[in-house]
Amino acid sequence: MGDATGIEPLSYFPCRHAGSVQSFRGPGREMSGRFVAAIGGAETFGPFVPRPFPALLEERVGLPVINLGLQQAGLPVIAGDPAVAHALDAAALCVVQPPPPHALSNPFYRVHPRRNDRFLAATDQLTRLFPEVDLVSVHFTGHLVRRLRDTDPQRFQIVARALRRAWQAEVSTLLARARGATVLLWIDRPDGPTPQILRPEDRVALSRQASATVRLGIVAENPPTRGMIFAAGDLVAARQSLTPDAHARIAKALAPAMTELLGETGDEKTGPATGTDPA
Repeated sequence: MGDATGIEPLSYFPCRHAGSVQSFRGPGREMSGRFVAAIGGAETFGPFVPRPFPALLEERVGLPVINLGLQQAGLPVIAGDPAVAHALDAAALCVVQPPPPHALSNPFYRVHPRRNDRFLAATDQLTRLFPEVDLVSVHFTGHLVRRLRDTDPQRFQIVARALRRAWQAEVSTLLARARGATVLLWIDRPDGPTPQILRPEDRVALSRQASATVRLGIVAENPPTRGMIFAAGDLVAARQSLTPDAHARIAKALAPAMTELLGETGDEKTGPATGTDPA
């Protein structure tokens, strides 16, 4: 399937779970009985993709998989939603795909309290560090970190360190709240829309907190919107999103670790394990 532009946009059947303040991708599902929760950002939500990896995982693990991915959201918004809190408490297993660290308020800038991809304001620390950068036209955090990196990569590392610290604290807190097993999903996109801020060592301690870790690299396809469904006005956003083939790879990589963990008895977390994309 090639590009599908200029057509009716894909329906995500938006729903709000009991107590939720956010709209998640549907159709709506009951979070009861034995189920899996997929918690994350836009890559978990799966924009422009008819069946993102949480939907594909249902066929592989034999349990309902609730998609709790949020677009335009960073970790504070995701972790603060009552539906996510319930999933962390009740799910047999949670797949956690942490959104990127630039969507977090930190000592250098503030983000929108609900749409964390929006840049609100710089702090005095940032204006002192980058006095030559005009931020009037900057509205998104991805744009901000690209501009800072392009202005001075060395000074940008000072900001990156603060982002990594804030991000590590948020991910650690989220993992600690889960009562069931957890699988950390690291998606590396070397040609992604934002600069690479995280380093391999930033993930080590967090991986030790999880029951299992799955990491895989995703490179841009040609065309970059293969198999997607989107209106013509969404072309730029679609090019920055994961394709159906990428979601299929993610589901394939996750399934073995999830199947093993779900097959174990008891409610306690098992020791950490790691995995890579078998494809």
